[in-house]
Formats: sequence, C-alpha cells, structure tokens
Amino acid sequence: MNWYGLPMTSSLVVQIALYLAIVFGLFEFLRPRFFATRVSGIVDRYNRLDGFFKVGIWGTIAVFSFVLLVSGFEHCDEVGECKNKLLVLLESPPNELGDALAGVAGTLAFLWIIVTVLLQSRELASQREELRLTREEMEGQKKATQEMAGAMKVQAEIFLEEQQQRREERTASVLDALLDKFRDASIALAGRNEFYRWLIDADLRLVTTQNGQEASRSKYCEMDDPDEYLRAVRNSVRLARSNMQAFDDGLVDFDDVLFQASRSEMPELDVTQLVDLLNEVERISIDLSPDQRIRVEILEIAEILELLCEATEQPSKFYYVE
Repeated sequence: MNWYGLPMTSSLVVQIALYLAIVFGLFEFLRPRFFATRVSGIVDRYNRLDGFFKVGIWGTIAVFSFVLLVSGFEHCDEVGECKNKLLVLLESPPNELGDALAGVAGTLAFLWIIVTVLLQSRELASQREELRLTREEMEGQKKATQEMAGAMKVQAEIFLEEQQQRREERTASVLDALLDKFRDASIALAGRNEFYRWLIDADLRLVTTQNGQEASRSKYCEMDDPDEYLRAVRNSVRLARSNMQAFDDGLVDFDDVLFQASRSEMPELDVTQLVDLLNEVERISIDLSPDQRIRVEILEIAEILELLCEATEQPSKFYYVE
C-alpha cells in the first residue's frame, strides 16, 4: 500500500511511531522556555474556551485529518494507472475540484452550525437564568422599598403626632396665659369703672325675686382660678341683665339690686381689651387638644363676648337710668 507515493509497510509505521515518540520525549526534556511559555498561554486560552467551542475545534481537526489521511492513498483509473488522490484532485476539472471542496466546507459548516446552535441555546438559558435572578432581585428591592416606605410613613405619622402634641401643648400654655390676662385685665377694669365693678359684683349680694327665690353672687376678685373667674363673670353679667329684665317686668321690688345712674352721668364702659382676649381664645381653640376644646366650650366664651358687647352697646339693659 502506498501513501503519498510512499510504500506503507507495518515496519515503516512502527518506525515512524517510534521516531515520533523519541522526538516528543526530547522536546519535553529540552523544550525552550519561550516556546513553553507560548504553548502554556495557548493551553490556558484553550482551557478557558467553552466546551461546545472545543468540540467544534476538534471536529474541524478531525475533518481535516480525515481528508489528509484519505488524500494520501492512491487512486487507480480504468487503465490501471495509479496516482496519489491529492494529485488526482489537483489535476481534476474545476467543477470536480469545487465539488470536493464544497463537500469539505459543507461538512465543516454543518458542524459549526450545530456548535453555534448549542452555544446560542446555552447563552439563551444563561440569559433566562439572569432574567429570573433579575426579577427576583427586583421583587426583593420592591419589597424592601415597600417596607422602607411603610417605615417612613410610620415615622412621618409619629413626627406629625409629636408636632401636633407640641403645638397643642404650646396652645394650651397660650390659653392659660390669655385667661390669666383676662382675669387681671378684668380686675383692673373693675378698679377703674364702677359700672363694670357692679357687673362682676365684687361685693356679696342676695337677690330676692317676687316668687321668693334667692341667688347668691360671689366676690369674684378673690378667685385665683381663671376658669372659675371667667364662669363667675359670665354668671354675674347674665344675672345683672336678668335682674334688669325682672325689674322692667315688675318682678323685682328692691332697687338696690340695680345699678342706678343719671342721664348726665351714664357710665362709659370700654371692654375692648377683654373682647380682644376672648376673641384670641376662640381663634386658637382650633389648635387645642380635644380635652382643652371641651374646657373652652364649658367656659362659653361666645356668650361672654355677647354679654360684654351688649353691656357696652346697650347698657340700659343692665342698669337703671334715673
């Protein structure tokens, strides 16, 4: 048997294998450092390649090795003339040469199409896994964001509650200060104005009506509690007006329960400061806590304002004009 024009015997094949083993052993023992480095780099790059890509490389090498192996044998024509198959291929017409090359190229193309499909399948699987991990990460981030938003909402509510509580406490302090100012201003006005002093009834009086009922009136200047003082002022002014109404209706016989003044000496009453203080109390009541609002409602600020304004604008409803 001839291979590339060489007679191939079993002894020759054994000799070639022995020579190759000797050359390989010498190469491994005496190989240069630079060449070893280059080979090591190539091996490292090869090891980093994808498994399917390695299959494509080895498949290509196998195809070319098979072609090289087959082309080394002889081809005998009809007349019995034998030539090397590679020489026959090179002397063939262009169409036969193209068919042979197309067959080799088609085999390689089919091999690499398979490798490409496998690589794309693995890449798609990796992308799907990455998308799944991304979705899980996004879900985790969404959950963390929702938890953070909930925590921030709770903190905001706590902050608003604390602000509301501090505002209510400040407003309650302002309310106490306003009521103290009202008490002081009222006592000061009673010291300057005889009619107002009579209205808030600084002296103790007993009022007896025709039906025998009695009503007591306290010394309001001696009250330290501003709430109690304000309620006493309200009750006193209310009682003064009802006494005048009872006198006009003929239900009261004692003139000493009425404040008397001549037309030339009609008292002038200026309660602007008191009205301003009570208006301020009503204005800040919206910022008070529920219990403080109930406190203001019990004081009946609106009625006190009405009574004071009525005593200023229509004093004849509260005293007798001679």
